[in-house]
Amino acid sequence: MKRLVVLSLACLLSATALSVDAKPSVIGEAYDPESGRLLYREEHRFYSATKHEVLYQTADGEVFANKQLDYSRSDMTPAFSMTNQWSGETIDIQWQNSDLTGRYVSRLKEIERGLKTIAISRSEPLVIDAGFDGFIRHNWTQLMTGQRIVFEYIIPTRLVSVPLAIQLTHQEAERYQFTINAKSRLLNLFVQPIVLQYNSQRSLVMFNGRSNIADHSGQYLDVVIHFHTVE
Repeated sequence: MKRLVVLSLACLLSATALSVDAKPSVIGEAYDPESGRLLYREEHRFYSATKHEVLYQTADGEVFANKQLDYSRSDMTPAFSMTNQWSGETIDIQWQNSDLTGRYVSRLKEIERGLKTIAISRSEPLVIDAGFDGFIRHNWTQLMTGQRIVFEYIIPTRLVSVPLAIQLTHQEAERYQFTINAKSRLLNLFVQPIVLQYNSQRSLVMFNGRSNIADHSGQYLDVVIHFHTVE
């Protein structure tokens, strides 16, 4: 059950404050929550208001994964493609008019889910990958009141959508902590929550939970990611 909800905060940055020259504008450093060891880095590069690339690097600076995002449809539902050399995974999520299609391949696990149309619930807002950041920004006022907001999230490794919920759970010294978990109270007994921390400029500064990066054995990593902007 825990592997159903795989979120990243490579996942959680939207195409705002874009860099014209495509140099890294946001850096994320992912640490093991128990040992404190640096596991990998994320470099977020913005080529335009709708084009966003994430380079994942080892602690030694070697690129092992890449993600391309396209926010042409909206900042909450980007199309994206991703490859991970560690786990041998390839993910491709694209819009075909009003239909969302996906493809997932894992060489390590010998899984191939061919191109298919992903069933989407039209009753709740849809969030895809890094669209989390846009969703939080759009709903900031409601979240500040403590409201629990439900949305549909695409699980790209399974090509399905699941209902999740987000709520403000702590506020201190211009830091705002949000917790994301399953909509179902019963499912929450089995699914690991995601904790996000934003600053007063509504920028993500910390992610704590399961990453979208799987290691050489195919296991998704539990991480604490600290983000900072690059001037």
